[in-house]
Amino acid sequence: MDKNIILDGDRIELVSVREEYIFKIMKWKNDERIRKWFLSNGGIDEEMQRIWFSRYEERQDDIMFVIKVKENGKIIGSVALYSIDFKEKNCEFGRMVIGEWQYLRKGYAKEAIKIISKYAFKKLEMKQINLEVLSSNERAIKLYEKIGFVYDEQVEKKGIKLIRMVLTRGYKHD
Repeated sequence: MDKNIILDGDRIELVSVREEYIFKIMKWKNDERIRKWFLSNGGIDEEMQRIWFSRYEERQDDIMFVIKVKENGKIIGSVALYSIDFKEKNCEFGRMVIGEWQYLRKGYAKEAIKIISKYAFKKLEMKQINLEVLSSNERAIKLYEKIGFVYDEQVEKKGIKLIRMVLTRGYKHD
């Protein structure tokens, strides 16, 4: 899978993750205000981040992007598609982070999700995008619903309640 991609939006670009971005991502992952929303919410160090990136580069079913603001070039977050199954034509959506606080609640996450969903459906030819979100993350659930994701089921992993949501090709969003 080509991992040298730039996806263009109105106010942002999604730029495929390169080594130069991994420590910014690590900083966000270690921010307690962010990591509390992840199933795997322990801190990570530089060695762990390098190992993750090395494994990521080898994977053919995983593409992660940083979110770059066009106006000023600032990297503000990340988003990914993974467990990409080209045979069954579905994938998982996740790693959605707006890590720079001054950019929260300004529509950047919504735009990033729309861009990556369009990429999944049109370029990767997926029929369905799945996600799991902590059932307590009401703000994220509302955002996903605005995009067009629908409730599928409640699941439990590691004793934590999650909601599984699905976006199907042909969805309509505002």
